[in-house]
Amino acid sequence: MKKTDTEKAERNPSECAGRLSEFIAEIDQKIETSASVEPLRETIKKYFPLSGCNPDEAVSVARQSRYFDRADQFEKDVVIVLRKKTPGAWGFAVSFALSKETGESKMPNAMVDKTTSERKRNDPGHRCFPCQ
Repeated sequence: MKKTDTEKAERNPSECAGRLSEFIAEIDQKIETSASVEPLRETIKKYFPLSGCNPDEAVSVARQSRYFDRADQFEKDVVIVLRKKTPGAWGFAVSFALSKETGESKMPNAMVDKTTSERKRNDPGHRCFPCQ
């Protein structure tokens, strides 16, 4: 008898949590030392896709990251964001979504995060020579 995707998802949330824990540990190390987004993308390729995840358990695991930024809850998905914030400069953001229904991962991504410096640049009270 062939198992449905839902049955598979219900069968291995602890396997997903273990894999996600390994991912978080590796991302925490690489996000701290990387000067480029490429090592983060390589780590995503190594650990994703995830399947059979319990979204609540995944959020709990992600909260263990030094760089946990937020978990956004939507109707069908939860989006987890890790972010290295560097005051006055750029940083990195790593994000992925998990389906609440199936536990499958979606849209894993790593990118350069320029929001910190952009916010300062757009703040009328901020005055720095390179920003003007």
